[in-house]
Amino acid sequence: MGETLSGSAVSSTEKTRHMYLICMICMSLVLALTVGGTIAVTNALESPGYTSSEPAVTGPPQGATDEFVSASLPTSKTFDIVLGSQTGELGPFDTEVGKIEVMSYYYPDILPLCLTEEELRGWYVNLFITGGYELICGYIDVWQKGEVVGQIWLDWTRVKGEVCTTEYWYITFHTEGIFLDSNQYPDVCDPFELWAPFEKIPDKEVYFDIMTCWQGCSQPNQSFAIISAHSASILSASTM
Repeated sequence: MGETLSGSAVSSTEKTRHMYLICMICMSLVLALTVGGTIAVTNALESPGYTSSEPAVTGPPQGATDEFVSASLPTSKTFDIVLGSQTGELGPFDTEVGKIEVMSYYYPDILPLCLTEEELRGWYVNLFITGGYELICGYIDVWQKGEVVGQIWLDWTRVKGEVCTTEYWYITFHTEGIFLDSNQYPDVCDPFELWAPFEKIPDKEVYFDIMTCWQGCSQPNQSFAIISAHSASILSASTM
């Protein structure tokens, strides 16, 4: 008889099960190594001591369209308000009208035949002015029989008012002496009597042509004049 060998016998089904277990174990090891390596690399990149050799990307990606750039950038609204000029000032504005008002005055209704310095000492005109107007010159041409027979000059004293730009101007007069002809018929004594075709002698009336120079400020283009109606008619006639 032949010799009998001892041992354990393995079937084909048992072999297939063993191979399946081995494959599962290998796949688990590969997956564990892959996940662990990724976590390690990420931690290393985020550590303070890590520096990248690649340049930082600060602009839009190459080939990006305008629509992409507009959508990527933050937007804000700016309102520009133009206020009359680039410096932001407003204007120009006009002001209300000022005034030069005669408060009181004295000169005689009937002129003496001799206008002397002493005679003119009692004449005056007081003005109330609002608006910053300044008197800088003034004179009076005395006309008789179609010609200037003398001049009267103005002096003034200026007093500031208590409110805003109000001022009081006190004007007086002086002259070197003016001699006038009478436009009245003479007095006659008995046994004579006067016969006259008119109430007064025609064309011997006396006219005062008042010329005053003013300024708003010291600039030449801010000057103006105030004249009498008779002066205006003479100036108009001279320019025709």
